[in-house]
Amino acid sequence: MNSIDDSMNETFSYFFSDAGYDPAFLSALERPQVFSEEKETVIAQFETDLAKQLEHKPHRLEHSFGVGKIAQALAAVYGGDEEQQYKARVAGILHDWEKAYELDELLNKAQQLHLEEDPLLAGIDLADAKPLLHGFIAKKTLKNSYPFLSDDVLRAIALHTLGSVDASFLDKVVYIADFIEPSRGNEKRLRKVREQAGVVSLDELYFASYQASILFVIQTGRYLLPASLAIYNGLLQR
Repeated sequence: MNSIDDSMNETFSYFFSDAGYDPAFLSALERPQVFSEEKETVIAQFETDLAKQLEHKPHRLEHSFGVGKIAQALAAVYGGDEEQQYKARVAGILHDWEKAYELDELLNKAQQLHLEEDPLLAGIDLADAKPLLHGFIAKKTLKNSYPFLSDDVLRAIALHTLGSVDASFLDKVVYIADFIEPSRGNEKRLRKVREQAGVVSLDELYFASYQASILFVIQTGRYLLPASLAIYNGLLQR
C-alpha cells in the first residue's frame, strides 16, 4: 500500500504543481479533512479490501485511490460538509471495484443480475454498454458485501460511467474526479478540465467533464450510446 501511496503522491505533485490551478482546490488536495477515527478506519478497510480485489491491476488501484482523494477535495471546495466529503472519498475509492473483471465477464454478471431492469439503464442494450457496466454491477455487489453503504454512495458509483441529467452533488464530484484523476495522463482535454476545478461552478465543471468524455468517444471512433447523447443534450439545455 505504501508504494501505491508514494506513486500516487508523486503523480499528484507532478500534475497539480502548476500555478494555474485554483489555490482552494490545491489546498483541499494537500490538506484534506481528517475524519473521525471510526470513519478513517472504514476508509482504511475499504482501501485494504480494494487492494485485494485489484491485486493484479496496480494501475487501476492507484487510479481508484486517486479518485477518492480528488472526489473528497472537490466536495470540500464546492461546499460539501464533512459527511459529503467522507461519502465522496468512499465512492471514489470503490467506484472501479468491478474493474477486476474483463468486459465479457462483466456482461455475464450484468445479465445474471438482470441489470436491464435497472431504471438507470432503461432502454440500453447491455451488450452495447460493456465499458459502462462495472459501475452498475458494483452498485449491487458492494451492497451485498457492505450493507451499510448508503444509497447515494452506491448511486454515485453506478453513475460514474454513464452520468445523469439529474446528477446529485455526490454523483458530480465522483464523475469529475474519475475524469481528471492524474494517472489518466496529461492530455490537453484533461488539463483543460483540471484547470477549471474550483474556478467554475460544479455544474459547469460537470458539463465540461461530460462534454470532453463525449468528444473522446467520438474522436477515438468508439460506439456512443444513444443514452449518453441524450444526457449530453439534457445537460446542454439546462
